[in-house]
Amino acid sequence: DNLVRLESLTIESIKNVKYGELYLIIIKIKQGGLNNFNSVLDIYGQNGAGKTTALGTAKILKNVLSGEKLPKDIRQYISNESHQAKIECMFYIKSQSFEQLITYTFIITNLKKNDIIYDIVYEKMLSKEYSHHKEKWLSKKTLFEAENNEIILKRLLNEL
Repeated sequence: DNLVRLESLTIESIKNVKYGELYLIIIKIKQGGLNNFNSVLDIYGQNGAGKTTALGTAKILKNVLSGEKLPKDIRQYISNESHQAKIECMFYIKSQSFEQLITYTFIITNLKKNDIIYDIVYEKMLSKEYSHHKEKWLSKKTLFEAENNEIILKRLLNEL
């Protein structure tokens, strides 16, 4: 059984949220003698707490991970104070042969303030693998890092 699950979402400078973290908690439910993992998700909070912002961020994340363009209304999401936003998500991936935590970070910024053109100017993906032999999570490794659509090789070579 393969599994890909969003574990957390961190946002900076999106709408009225200067900094926020959303952790998706997994509840273990025992059914028929087996432990099945079922996700239960509720987003609740006071008015203005960032619930709608979290859902809008998920929309942006979906577009980026699908290789689509940023949403046409991206300007509505970016804070007017900073003119850029940072989104970081962590995924748990499990197959029969491995378990990994993948962290993907990207920054969206206003490239031309007069034309209001937004694009992704920075991306980084990290991987942390679980060793069943050592029974622990191994050190994080950079899978890729790019700034202004150019891969940063110097940092990657240092990790090899």
